[in-house]
Amino acid sequence: MLDHFIYIFPALALVIGLLLFFVGRIKKNNKLIGVGIGFIVCLIIVESPDFIHGFIKGFGNGYNG
Repeated sequence: MLDHFIYIFPALALVIGLLLFFVGRIKKNNKLIGVGIGFIVCLIIVESPDFIHGFIKGFGNGYNG
């Protein structure tokens, strides 16, 4: 059950960040644009170690075909 939340929260943060970014661009509000970019950057910082670990693990197994 907890595994589902691990996938939902990053997706939710990405959607919120993109929504704030595009609403800020439409309304020409620099604060909303900054908050949207902040959400996206925080998501990248939080999720990049898992991505790098999976990437290295995938290359470690290699393709033998």
